Amino acid sequence: MTAEGILTPKGARTGRWKRTVTYGLILDGSSNTFLAGEMHIPNGELNKVPFNGPMYNGKELVAHSRIGGPGIPLLSGNDEAGDILGFGSAHPGTCNFVRSDGSTASFDINLDTITLANLCHRYDGEVVATN
Repeated sequence: MTAEGILTPKGARTGRWKRTVTYGLILDGSSNTFLAGEMHIPNGELNKVPFNGPMYNGKELVAHSRIGGPGIPLLSGNDEAGDILGFGSAHPGTCNFVRSDGSTASFDINLDTITLANLCHRYDGEVVATN
């Protein structure tokens, strides 16, 4: 799925999803593309929309969507996200992801944001060397 707009917890512009992605459109390779990752949830916002809500709730895109890249690093449990909902984890120093090939990986929260962007983007033409 691709998002249009900016994801903000304030609801200024929540974007919209286009349900047009097929496996064949993951052009960077399935091991170079994230399918899902842990959501950063600010302190005190667990089980609260818009930061954390049911994945099947199509009304609140920000409750189950995250982005990453320049200006949007991986976050730890105590980090404040501001208006951008990025990936992150309560696990100390790491954030877990599922790649499009079904494999799982933990990434250091200090992962370079360009590398993070390349892993989040399915057709940018950048092959990412990760362990």
